[in-house]
Amino acid sequence: MITTRTLWKAAFVSKKYTAIRASVSPSESGDQQLEQLKIDRDQEQEKEEPSPTGTDIVLYRRIAEVKANERKKTLEEILYALVVQKFMDANVSLVPAISPSSSEPSGRIDTWPGQDDKLERLHSLEANEMIQNHLALILGSRLGDNSAVAQISKLRVGQVYAASIMYGYFLKRVDQRFQLEKTMKVLPQSVDDEDSSIQQVAGEEIRSGDRSDTSVSATGLEKFAHPTKDNGNLRFLVVGDWGRKGDYNQSAVALQMGRIGEELDIDFVVSTGDNFYDNGLTGEDDPNFLESFTNVYTEKSLQKQWYSVLGNHDYRGDAVAQLSPYLRKIDSRWICLRSFLINAEISEIIMVDTTPFVKDYFVETEHTYDWRNVMPQKTYTENVLKDLENALSESTAKWKIVVGHHAIRSVGHHGDTNELVDRLLPILRAYDVDLYMNGHDHCLEHISDNESPIQFLTSGAGSKAWRGDVKGLNREGMNFFYDGQGFMSVQLTPTHVEIEFYDVFGKVLHKWSRSKQLLHAAI
Repeated sequence: MITTRTLWKAAFVSKKYTAIRASVSPSESGDQQLEQLKIDRDQEQEKEEPSPTGTDIVLYRRIAEVKANERKKTLEEILYALVVQKFMDANVSLVPAISPSSSEPSGRIDTWPGQDDKLERLHSLEANEMIQNHLALILGSRLGDNSAVAQISKLRVGQVYAASIMYGYFLKRVDQRFQLEKTMKVLPQSVDDEDSSIQQVAGEEIRSGDRSDTSVSATGLEKFAHPTKDNGNLRFLVVGDWGRKGDYNQSAVALQMGRIGEELDIDFVVSTGDNFYDNGLTGEDDPNFLESFTNVYTEKSLQKQWYSVLGNHDYRGDAVAQLSPYLRKIDSRWICLRSFLINAEISEIIMVDTTPFVKDYFVETEHTYDWRNVMPQKTYTENVLKDLENALSESTAKWKIVVGHHAIRSVGHHGDTNELVDRLLPILRAYDVDLYMNGHDHCLEHISDNESPIQFLTSGAGSKAWRGDVKGLNREGMNFFYDGQGFMSVQLTPTHVEIEFYDVFGKVLHKWSRSKQLLHAAI
């Protein structure tokens, strides 16, 4: 039976917590309110539990549930108030003035000028860059878009704020230590310290018995040494846009890669990106890694090192997971970094992360991209080009090869990548690069540059193809185009290069060879 005393207690609980919530304000100490909530909770827990017999037990449980819900709502209000108060303390406004801004030509009143300058005064330059990366992780492609609107609950605001506080404490301590060491000039002055630590970690990941080794070049790119055979020649396969769990003829292409790989006695395989469809990996333990890579490329000749770059589809998932050394423990063939260098004696192959160059990916709303460690985009891409230029200027290899996911020149579905034409191509021409290899367009093609010896080679037909979308087949320098599935082989001697494109049945579709002397004399 429900007694009058029990009903009175229930009404008292509701009134008490309503009063607490009403009292929440930015001016009152959030710490005090949180402490009071803790005291109330502890007192409730210390109370003697009612006897499990009798009709009041259901109501007692309901009262406990009401208390817990009211406590949760109160906590939400406190956290929300703390968020507002902390920004107010830093003189950063969270609410725009309800009047047209002079800096907003459209006269809108729901936007207001960015306050980055105020935030930048609170931290060092190095700390601000880390904050940008942190914001990119939370906001994704909305970072930097002042017109973007996103719904967020008060509880979510509190959760993000709580996580940011923990991140802030860590950032503050790291930055203080860094600034102190910088002031005292005790930071490492050479790459030797970095080299030894990276070799210690990466060396454990490279499978035993493999001929490749790793270090850090003076350019800042991680470098993998892959010696050539005793005759000084180098042979490898190139495939891209493949990871579909064997579907769309991926398994058939893999079978022919194994056959050609055995005939040529290849040294390794190069992947031009879009390694896992449709949206990369979900994490280090994503079964798609086994289903699309390990369990597909099973031929004996393909049990060599695979050097891979990221494609735009890889960035739609957990891009960092693809770079993780943990995947090398699952399959020791796998090496994937953003940008790095393969020193194969007669050739240096520089793998370049091209996805962050494409501006459209930062503004599209259909997909979400993993921009961790890439933001700010301008700084990141400038550093990629700087490392590339330094590596090419220092290279003494007979053959210089650059690999990226996106095409510089293509007549396929995506066509030329304007950002690479403007920013990457001038560097390749200036340093006499011989070959540029890419994927992205699901086809096979060969185009010769009309201003340099560069050969543009697309190998992005590892699985789904046959788009039927071709433009400019009569363009100058067009040597070969095939819209179906297949892959490519590269054979290098100190004096000659030979390229062959194969279809899904292993048939040679296009063959091209040149001597180094003739290739460069032709321009």
